[in-house]
Amino acid sequence: MAASGGLYRRADANTLVRVELHEDAPAIRRVDSLPDGRILAGSPTHGLFVVHPDGSVDHITVEHGLPSNQVFDVLVTNGPESRAFMATSGGLSEYVASP
Repeated sequence: MAASGGLYRRADANTLVRVELHEDAPAIRRVDSLPDGRILAGSPTHGLFVVHPDGSVDHITVEHGLPSNQVFDVLVTNGPESRAFMATSGGLSEYVASP
């Protein structure tokens, strides 16, 4: 679940647990998932976070080629390449997930 305090996952029927993305606990604006279980979380200030099924997190920012750290939306395609697109304040960016 995306929230102003970060990203949360369901631990059980009555409990949400915060996913540690960054030391600043950025707000998360949009979330989508890849077929392999990776979660893509877009932040309005901190770029894109890729949360792997094992809990590890990749943080993608302008330093890695994202046009802007301000992510407005995330959309994953249903094609065989598991591609994702991010709408940022600097333009559209594509994330091609490696297998």
